[in-house]
Amino acid sequence: MARRASATLARVGLTAERPAARAASRKIPTARWRHLMTGRDERVSAQTGSTSERILPWVIPGLALADGVLHLSLDLILFRGRFFANTLSVLFLLDFLGYVVLTAAFVLSPRWLGSKRWLVNAAMILFVAIALVDWAARGGPNPRGLGYLSKVVEVLLVAALAAHLQILRRPAAAPYALQRRG
Repeated sequence: MARRASATLARVGLTAERPAARAASRKIPTARWRHLMTGRDERVSAQTGSTSERILPWVIPGLALADGVLHLSLDLILFRGRFFANTLSVLFLLDFLGYVVLTAAFVLSPRWLGSKRWLVNAAMILFVAIALVDWAARGGPNPRGLGYLSKVVEVLLVAALAAHLQILRRPAAAPYALQRRG
């Protein structure tokens, strides 16, 4: 009798498994936020995403915001909150605002730009390059040791952005339904 009941349930698509066991056996990621950060379809199996593909969309905004806050703190420390005291204080403020805007664009680019989101990566790399060139043109100042720290964060950011660009250039994985089961 139990065998007949489970066969009937299986025919209509129901199983006698517990909900937790059924959810654990799924290979489809259930988190809704994954599509926002990675831009990949939720039907893509969890095995297709590499570690760097999952980590970089979180590391890049963190590094960018860290560098922006670092420049804002330099502005607060050196100029005591007078954001328009001179050219350098204005540049520190613009650097902070630029990182905030570019981070927001990076996080929202999978949804807004789709396959063209590499443009945000390129814009961020260009922004960092301009900041590095301007810092070197001013003689490489290192107030309170924060100048070199900022440049280390910027170099790490460019490396992460370059790695993310390589990931974006790879073709997308096939949807889960089309992958070979085995």
